[in-house]
Amino acid sequence: PAWLGEGREATRRLIRALPSIGDAILEGAMLQAFLASFFASAKVLVLLASTLKAARVRRRLVERRRTRAARLIVTAMRRRLAQARVSQLQRKHALALAVARRHRGGLDGALPPQSGGGDGGSGA
Repeated sequence: PAWLGEGREATRRLIRALPSIGDAILEGAMLQAFLASFFASAKVLVLLASTLKAARVRRRLVERRRTRAARLIVTAMRRRLAQARVSQLQRKHALALAVARRHRGGLDGALPPQSGGGDGGSGA
């Protein structure tokens, strides 16, 4: 190159410049190593963040399933209790009707006349 000069002067300048050239090459290698390490670390961080997000999503999914199962159980229990209560009220009503029919002779006007509707929801 022209900045070195010509002949022996060029050789002397080149020899004097070798440490600087070596330093520049070393700095370039160090920069390359740093960037490789940085990007490897960044890749690890991205993988770690991805793993954490997947775990969080999985926990939410499990929690939703548990909540759905709990609601299903509670709904089934309420339905069963309501059916049992309706059956109990139907038996009570049937028993009351049977007792009323048995004693109807002695209570002539005490019972309201039966309607032909038979809806079963008389509220008794």
